[in-house]
Amino acid sequence: MSQVELHILQAGRPERRLVLHEGVVHIGRAEDNEVVLADVGVSRRHARLEVGADAVVVEDLGSGNGTWFRGQSVRRQVLGDGEEVAIDPFTLRVTVQGGLDTHEVTAGRDSTASEPEPAPLAMLTVTSAHRMPVRHFPLPAEGVLTLGRSERNAIVLPEPASSRVHAEVRCEAGRFTLRDHGSSNGTFVNGRRVKERQLEEGDRIRIGTVELRFAYISEGEGTEAFAEPLVAAPEVRTLPPPPPPPPATAAFAAPLPPAPSEEAQPVAAEELQVNPQRASGKRLRTAGRARSNGFLSRPINQISMGVLALTFVMVGGKVASEVLVGFLRARTDATEAAAAPAPAAGAPVAAPSPTGGAPAAPTAAPTVAAPGGAAAPSADTAATAPLMAEGMRHFAEGRYFEAAGSFYRVLQLDPNHVDARRMGYVACEFITLAEVRSTLVLRSTSEAAKASAKTAALEAVVKVSARELSPAEAAPLVESALALAPDDPELLAARDAVSAATASVARAVTAGRAAAATRDLEGRLGEAQSDLAQGRYSRAVRGFEAVMAADPGRVSPQYHAAQEGVSEAKDKMKAASKAAWTEANAALKAGNDLTARKLLLEVVSTDPYNESAVAKLAEARASLKEQASEIYKEARTLEGLGQNEKAIALYHKVQLYVGDDADPLSQKAKTRTDALLR
Repeated sequence: MSQVELHILQAGRPERRLVLHEGVVHIGRAEDNEVVLADVGVSRRHARLEVGADAVVVEDLGSGNGTWFRGQSVRRQVLGDGEEVAIDPFTLRVTVQGGLDTHEVTAGRDSTASEPEPAPLAMLTVTSAHRMPVRHFPLPAEGVLTLGRSERNAIVLPEPASSRVHAEVRCEAGRFTLRDHGSSNGTFVNGRRVKERQLEEGDRIRIGTVELRFAYISEGEGTEAFAEPLVAAPEVRTLPPPPPPPPATAAFAAPLPPAPSEEAQPVAAEELQVNPQRASGKRLRTAGRARSNGFLSRPINQISMGVLALTFVMVGGKVASEVLVGFLRARTDATEAAAAPAPAAGAPVAAPSPTGGAPAAPTAAPTVAAPGGAAAPSADTAATAPLMAEGMRHFAEGRYFEAAGSFYRVLQLDPNHVDARRMGYVACEFITLAEVRSTLVLRSTSEAAKASAKTAALEAVVKVSARELSPAEAAPLVESALALAPDDPELLAARDAVSAATASVARAVTAGRAAAATRDLEGRLGEAQSDLAQGRYSRAVRGFEAVMAADPGRVSPQYHAAQEGVSEAKDKMKAASKAAWTEANAALKAGNDLTARKLLLEVVSTDPYNESAVAKLAEARASLKEQASEIYKEARTLEGLGQNEKAIALYHKVQLYVGDDADPLSQKAKTRTDALLR
């Protein structure tokens, strides 16, 4: 076979070129791969290249983001000369001197491959950068595998947000089902909280800050040995591999460090020698840690260790908070990396911070200049304010993990938000303190005290069943006992019984309130119907409308009865004011505004919902006020001529036309009348 070269292309980085011989080349993010692609979008064991005498085949190893050929995700594909596969954000191009035949995509599987695949095995792989001694967990073909914080679980999660027995994975008939064990913080699959779900290839399971990926792998995957080196070129200069990604335990995940200076020069691609010793040098170790209880068997030693742990938390709380926030950021960044759209041409690009922290903000200004030179507030304020309010609400309710998540989302939108950073530290410290306190209480309590607490809790449940004790009084006793023995089945059953009793009481209270509301509606409806029968139509309408307002859902029969009562009362008001309304219209046509005003006042007092009468009454009053103004001027003229009796008569007429003693014009006319009479 001719010489095969693998070209590794990445935007913004110089090209790397590897010369390969026949054999298998593993590709991934882990250091023990022959080709290391240091990026969070690449799985630890992402794919492999099989270099044969007459073909080069790429095979995906169940990666999270997949291996892509000509725009399609493939599992196994034969590559020809010059053909490329994409492992985001890298592009791998194969070139062969002399060329190879190209092959079409066959639904992600090369139809020319004659070697049968080994039987698939199911595995859970820790994909977040959580510090766990074991990161790969094969699932049993039949049975149950539990996950949680307790050391009795098959998969131990060193995570404060995890319950002691958080969830389980059950295999039946070759199907794997994930079921939550009633945990307080929940179990999430692909970002959604679930109670029970059948797992599929590539599903992402999140418990607190620990994220695991469910996948099927081949039995012999990653165990191949090489009989001969892949590259036989001792004279070629050896360069170090690209650096691994930064650990996720930093406060904010830093960008990848720059490549070595030899690669940074804009020169032609250089040949890199693949180290064949990596193929068998670094393998995963699954050895457990031996436990020794000799020192902690004495209570005084337990108390001493507890005091030391609490002192460490109080002094180094901020460091612990930084670590937990780092876990949150690493998980979110890894999830959103593949989904993040590429920046448009000319768009501002975030530059790495010189201190190694979060990327600096884009060069575009975060504020918009308002007219007059003032800076308008950033658009992020509208997005961060609800998140801050949500985080403060969670914190006030004692849900510190949810509060930390809300504050972290604020920092994603605004990295310089001081209050979000401060409250995030405080929430993380509360999480750490709660975990330390729980551990101290559990280890420092004697067996006799645990038994006494259990007895008191079970007796309280019996009293609840006999209605001698309320569920609210029994719940603290059961929770206290569970804190000392979280896996006790009797206490778990007792908690369920108390919860059921609490729900029953809540339903009874709700039913009682509904009955009281119904009685209240009945009383209001009866009063309104009595007013209607006695001819107090306006008061009846107000009563019916109060009944309707008390039932905004419009579901009670009283609402519909009140609706009919309103219509009936308005019809009767209209009929009672019909005669006066007719006479008032006739007076208006005749120009007799005084009579029209009197009749319209009668109509409005009988039927205040007659909008036409209200409008015409306002017109009549305005016309009379205008006439009164002219009469007042005439009276002043007569007063000046000494005709006081005629002036007094006109002043009385002004007061009659105005019809309101508080009106300024009416008061002026009364003042002049009193002066003339003196």
